[in-house]
Amino acid sequence: MHKILLLGLTMLFAFITPACGSNSSATDKSNTLKAEDIVKKARKGSPVNYDGVTIQGDLLLSDLAEQNITFANCTFEGNVISNPATVFRTLSFTDCTFSAKLSFRNTVIDGNFILSNCAVKGNADFSGALFRAGGSFNKSNFDSDASFVSAVFARRVGMVGVIFSADASFQYARFEDIIMFSDSRFGAYADFSKVYCTAQIDFTNCHFFARATFQSATFLNNLQLAKTTFDNQTTISNCLILGTLSLIDAQFQAHLIFTDNVLARSPRNSGLKKGKDFVCEQSDNRLIPATEINISEAK
Repeated sequence: MHKILLLGLTMLFAFITPACGSNSSATDKSNTLKAEDIVKKARKGSPVNYDGVTIQGDLLLSDLAEQNITFANCTFEGNVISNPATVFRTLSFTDCTFSAKLSFRNTVIDGNFILSNCAVKGNADFSGALFRAGGSFNKSNFDSDASFVSAVFARRVGMVGVIFSADASFQYARFEDIIMFSDSRFGAYADFSKVYCTAQIDFTNCHFFARATFQSATFLNNLQLAKTTFDNQTTISNCLILGTLSLIDAQFQAHLIFTDNVLARSPRNSGLKKGKDFVCEQSDNRLIPATEINISEAK
C-alpha cells in the first residue's frame, strides 16, 4: 500500500514539475527574442511590455510608435534606433543595457520618457529630439558620446546621478522647465554652449573631470553650481544669467574663464575652493537689473 502511494506521488510530481518550469520561463532573464519578432507581435496587437529579455538584432522603434513602450531588465544586443520625425507615446527603459547605438534623433515624444538606471555602451543620440512631457535619465551610464544637441525639453527632466564617461554635448539645447543634473559625473568634455534655460538648471555636487564650457548661454533663472568640482578648464563666458549664479562650496582646480557675462545679481561664492593650479580670468562682466535687459537682444 505504501509503495502504491509513493508511486502515485512520484507520478504526480513528475507532471507538476514541468508545468511549474514552463511558467517561470515566461519571466526568465535568459529569454531571447529577435527584434523583428517584437515588431511582428506588436503589429498583431501584442503590448510592447518586456521584462528580463535579451533582444537580438537592430530594433527600429518607429515600428512600435503607436503603442506605449516598456522594457525592464532587458539587454539590447543590436542598435536601438528611430526614424526622424517619428512621434512616440510613452517610452520607459529601466535597468536595461544597450550594447550598441541608441538613437532618438529628431523624434517627438508626447508622453513621459524614462531611461533610468540603464547602461548605454554605444553612442547615444538625442539631438533634435522634442520631449513634450517629463523625463528621467536618472542613474544611467553613458559609456560613449552622448548628444543632446538642439534637443527641447518642455517639462521637468531629471539627469540625477548620471555618469557621462565620454563627451556630453548639449549645445543649443532648450530647457523650458527645471533640469536636474545633481550628483552627475562628466568624465570627458561637457559642452553646454548656447543652451537656453527658462527655469533653474541644477549641477549641485557634480564633478567635471575634463573641460566644461558654458558659453553664449541664456539662464533666465538660477544656475546652480554649488558643491561642484571642476578639475579642468571651465569657461563661463558671454552668458546671460537673470537668476542667481551659485558657486557656494564649488571647487576649481584649474583655469576658470569668467568673461563678458551679463548678470542680474552678484554671484554667491562663499566657501569657494581653489586648487593649487587655479587661475581666474575675468573681465567685462556686467551687473544690470533684470528689468533693464532686453531678452530678445541678449539671446
